Amino acid sequence: MLRFSAQAENLKMIEESVKSHVDAVRFGSELCERKIPSLQTLKKAYSLIEDHGKEFIYVTPRLPDRALEKIREHVDFLSGREAKIVVNDLGLLNVLSDQPGLNLWLGRFLVYIPARCPWRLGIKDLFYLSLSIKLMLDRKKVADLFYQTNLNYEPTIELFKQHGIVGVDLDWIPKCFKSYQAIADNGLQLSIHLYMIPVALTRKCHTARFLGIKRLDKCDKPCYNRFFRIVHDKLGVEMFLFGNAVFRLEKPSPKDLEKLNSVESLELVIPVNPITKTTNYKEINNIIRNLKST
Repeated sequence: MLRFSAQAENLKMIEESVKSHVDAVRFGSELCERKIPSLQTLKKAYSLIEDHGKEFIYVTPRLPDRALEKIREHVDFLSGREAKIVVNDLGLLNVLSDQPGLNLWLGRFLVYIPARCPWRLGIKDLFYLSLSIKLMLDRKKVADLFYQTNLNYEPTIELFKQHGIVGVDLDWIPKCFKSYQAIADNGLQLSIHLYMIPVALTRKCHTARFLGIKRLDKCDKPCYNRFFRIVHDKLGVEMFLFGNAVFRLEKPSPKDLEKLNSVESLELVIPVNPITKTTNYKEINNIIRNLKST
């Protein structure tokens, strides 16, 4: 079954998302602890999404110890509501694994995918690189490794399942879809983020640094509306600095979506942000319409 969700980081984004044709709305940041909402804001977001008949999904970032207690309050509120919580921090996963009444989802920042690399090395280049470091692999084996994830190692999936994980967030990288199918075959539900593929994530926020923000505890979150475009002319690579992460873009197509037809439960995540220019419900609906054209 194909479902769509919108990734929203504040109440304004939620107000647009709930007016769209998505089945669910994700609330929270994958990236930044400064964007962790207050309990009051979380309750408002939950009510707004539920009142519009959408599924509520809570997204959490990588966390320092000081933020864990705040998340515990959120979990106490969501516990028993059968809420889906996306976890991008192993410490938080360890805390939540014994908590009843939750559906735990592995965040994509706990999934290692070599193909996120922005340099777009050809398989031939990868082959010679492998020779230079004495791996002695043939071209097909190199390609298979490059387009796999750490979850294609079965003991890794079993480890996360033991911690209560029932689904996983992944990136829209069509050449990886074969390896994604193997993950689904091993019992995990799939959620694939459209457009934005993470290249790097840092503890320190370079967006704040470039904008001259000295105290992050006073950050007014300019990345809700702003980003930096990064271009490497010689390599032909375009990337985007967005908060404390760097992304590259991959446009989804109905033809590539057909490669996932055999996945029984598939969620496509639409980012609500200025990079993809999906900042209102009409733009969200356009993406859904284009991908459903098959």
